[in-house]
Amino acid sequence: MRNCEPRVNRKGNTVRKQLRVAVGCLWMFAGAFCGRSAVTPLDSATQLRNPLTVNFDGYSDLSIANRLFQNQGMVFARDDGAQIFLLDWTALNRTTSSPDNVLATLLGFKAPIWASHLNLLPTQPLIGVGAYFGNDQADPDFTTMRMSAYGTDGTPLGSVQVRANDNTSVDQFIGLTSDAPIGWVRFDNLNSAGDQSANYAVVIDDLMFVPLAAVPEPSTFALIAIGVLVIALARGRWRRWRAMFGGKSN
Repeated sequence: MRNCEPRVNRKGNTVRKQLRVAVGCLWMFAGAFCGRSAVTPLDSATQLRNPLTVNFDGYSDLSIANRLFQNQGMVFARDDGAQIFLLDWTALNRTTSSPDNVLATLLGFKAPIWASHLNLLPTQPLIGVGAYFGNDQADPDFTTMRMSAYGTDGTPLGSVQVRANDNTSVDQFIGLTSDAPIGWVRFDNLNSAGDQSANYAVVIDDLMFVPLAAVPEPSTFALIAIGVLVIALARGRWRRWRAMFGGKSN
């Protein structure tokens, strides 16, 4: 009996440790989604799972775009409330990710000056967003694109930056996902000092976004997983006890 007792305790302690570690890890996993917000940069458009896409094509050059795509889930805005336009980038002998049109914060009818920023106002919270950008022309006044995400209450969630390749083409992807719901997104053209560009309009194409409503609630999965693991470990522990003491179960 003396030799069996320590063995029983060691196994019991092992199971308890496994249970504590497993439950702790799962709660950490759930907390990453439910309690702590973090922004993750994306290297490729393929990292967005089943996104909705606005390619800006099928409309005439210089169409006003502020609310043109509202039915598709996105509104565009400048800080000064001025108009934002679709621009036939192909007609300018320039390359874009999906010819012909791009979205551009250029000057026009009721936009007396270009804007080096662009605000995306989704009609419902997002979990991920990305787009191709360009209009970078090897000028120190525009060397980097910054994308910033904000929560539904306006709280900054984080930002990502991509260095421009200076070829004018709309061919570089910038994107992010967030653990917290995204209420709105902002693009900023930055100069070599990291400040706002003075002279370069934001130009994007193939805007992709994933509504939060399209993603299953992570907390539900986490709680289910915890419950399943607890049951599985408890059953494993009971089998060990029954094997050691010869118990029977119905």
